[in-house]
Amino acid sequence: MTNPFNDPKWLDRSTIVATILLEWANVSQLWRMWGERTSAGQSVIAWCSVFVALALFMNFYRAKKMTIQKWCSIGGMIMNSSVITTVLYFRYWYR
Repeated sequence: MTNPFNDPKWLDRSTIVATILLEWANVSQLWRMWGERTSAGQSVIAWCSVFVALALFMNFYRAKKMTIQKWCSIGGMIMNSSVITTVLYFRYWYR
């Protein structure tokens, strides 16, 4: 029996699952911040580093011609941008 973790078909799909999990985290953070009306405990630098990581993933998927994964990463970058914007909003503009 072959190891499914080494199967290229499953490896390609694992990146989609990883992106979905990252987006679940983004949605959870957005839900919490908007529910509590605060971005207390959120780090803009940390969220920007997540954005850079997603951009690097997107570039890798683009170079490998992995279209679905590339678009998942772009969606992740959009969601992550909304988290960064929300953190900045509650930190600097919301009174």
